[in-house]
Amino acid sequence: MTTTLNSSVSTRIAADFSSNPTARAAILTAAARSPFLAGMLNRFYLNDKAEISVSNSHIGATAQSTREININSNWLPGSGSSQALTADQFATLLAHELGHATLPSGYGYTGGTGVNGSPSNPIQAQNSGRTNEGVANTAEWIVARQMGVQGYSMGITNQAGTPLGTTMDAAFASSGVSNSDIATLTLTSPNVSAIAGVTSPLVLTGGAWTANAVPSVVANPTANSITYDDYWAQYWVITNCTNTASNSIINERFIDWDKMPQGNLSYQTTPQGGCIFNLSNIPLRNGGSASIQGSTDAQGTAAPGQLLLNVPINGQTAVFAADFGYEEDTGTTVSIQSIESIAGQPLTAFNNGIDPQDLTAYGFTWGNITTGSLPEPASALLAALDPTNAATPGWTAPSVVETSAGNGILRRSLDLGNGITL
Repeated sequence: MTTTLNSSVSTRIAADFSSNPTARAAILTAAARSPFLAGMLNRFYLNDKAEISVSNSHIGATAQSTREININSNWLPGSGSSQALTADQFATLLAHELGHATLPSGYGYTGGTGVNGSPSNPIQAQNSGRTNEGVANTAEWIVARQMGVQGYSMGITNQAGTPLGTTMDAAFASSGVSNSDIATLTLTSPNVSAIAGVTSPLVLTGGAWTANAVPSVVANPTANSITYDDYWAQYWVITNCTNTASNSIINERFIDWDKMPQGNLSYQTTPQGGCIFNLSNIPLRNGGSASIQGSTDAQGTAAPGQLLLNVPINGQTAVFAADFGYEEDTGTTVSIQSIESIAGQPLTAFNNGIDPQDLTAYGFTWGNITTGSLPEPASALLAALDPTNAATPGWTAPSVVETSAGNGILRRSLDLGNGITL
């Protein structure tokens, strides 16, 4: 029995794509050609709060949850943008995101030994990611087959140079599933689990292909870019081992994944189920980097550790040291303790009570500190102290002058001997 769009779903689609009738028509036309797509749309919109959000602020197309899909408006057919997809590309891309949002194990952690199936180590995180993407790739492949087109993702190659479509077609050819099985497949078909379930050949193949592909967080892929397997493992270490209460220091959105090398993050588990981590030179989008050392317990609570932030300033690098620990009321806390070095030179003076921020009161800027130069007021001050540079005769050595302010209070000032008093 075939599946068609519910009338209420057609109304919801019209509302979500009210600003782009071309995209709306593309979805309705594709749903008429693909019962699997129609079924996923019906299931998605069963939730009254489900929405396909369209905005030029969205990055690409992503399933944010089982009830929210974000799509960049420039990608829509009819948008007039150079990024606009064809109607078929858009429909199969949407099928991929609907696979994440509506199919079992398409979204969220799966197969892990942690709470609610969450991964307890990077390997489990990789397996969970492979399942998520394998399910979505299979949904897109099925819809494209039913429509008689090539899916949006099927022409993309992974780091091995293999197109996804070629890989999926080969898995289908050896699966024993017939063309008619695919053509009539719906979400309620008796064989849907065998074809699109987490242990099916198509899902396993689609997940394995993605594991060696460049993740969407990498804006400019190269041959040396991280793979999804790298990303899933690194993301797990960052979000579990640091476990900062607000992720204000190391937040995966602030990481420059284009510069993240493979095998960058190392960790080891503890017998109690926690982890000890050493994250070195994490590249950040602001051009700096960060390094973290510390540990967590089995619940992810961070034990006291040290964090180093490398901040580029005027072409030089300043290294800030911070401590982080755990407080019951506020969770993990981070506090800057000192400046370790500037341009590779240690700043031991700052560890003896000199606050570098106080230097601004004397005209110092970060440019002066990183280059070792003096600000104009300081240069003039030193020149004035030199007897050979005295503007008028009568220069005397600097001295401290005390004056009474009453009530036993003394006010001290520094007479520079050249008419200048501080």
